[in-house]
Amino acid sequence: ADGELRLQMQLLGKQVGKITSAEILDLLSRGISEGIELEYKRDLPGSSDGDRHEYLADGSAMANTQGGVILYGITEKKDDDGKNTGVPESVVGVAAENLDLVGQALRNAVLDGLTPQLPSPPMQSVDVDGKLVLVLGVPRSLYAPHAVWYKRSGKYYRRDTFGKRQVAPLELRQMFLEQLEWAEQADTFRQTRIRKALSGETGIVIPGRAPTFVHILPLGRLHTT
Repeated sequence: ADGELRLQMQLLGKQVGKITSAEILDLLSRGISEGIELEYKRDLPGSSDGDRHEYLADGSAMANTQGGVILYGITEKKDDDGKNTGVPESVVGVAAENLDLVGQALRNAVLDGLTPQLPSPPMQSVDVDGKLVLVLGVPRSLYAPHAVWYKRSGKYYRRDTFGKRQVAPLELRQMFLEQLEWAEQADTFRQTRIRKALSGETGIVIPGRAPTFVHILPLGRLHTT
């Protein structure tokens, strides 16, 4: 399904760094549209204040939601009013000159322009029939919510099926509460598992007097309500 492919790209069944031209061409041939975890951009971010804010808003929105991938160098089909539809049309590529420097500048912008800081996002360039597509991976963040702090903006963004949107105050409050709730749930989960293991409830014999426990938990809610 289309959603499965987007999830695969975001969760890196094909990790950023291992994506090939075949995956990108498949997006176009199947007409897979933008969504919560996928966005197309024709051009690389410019140097104006508006361009920088737009780039940071895109990155923070993905980090604050489910993570995702941004592909630079791909045009979108237009509707009757000339507006982008979110459906990929063609690969136009981005300028190859100093692409490494561009990538480093984008990483630095994320480090300097968001609060709290977002770890440096993975990037790769993919040659698609002689045209370069820049792939930017944005993982879902354990430290969310992140605000755009460029020019002291202080705005928060998330993504939905229509793209990014600014977060309203009530939703922002819930985002902070969910972060605290996840930490509490994770600690409760850890304590419960240790107690059951040491008491023998799991049926596993624990050798030695100082066992080491490793817990693997999903990022976000441990249960849904």
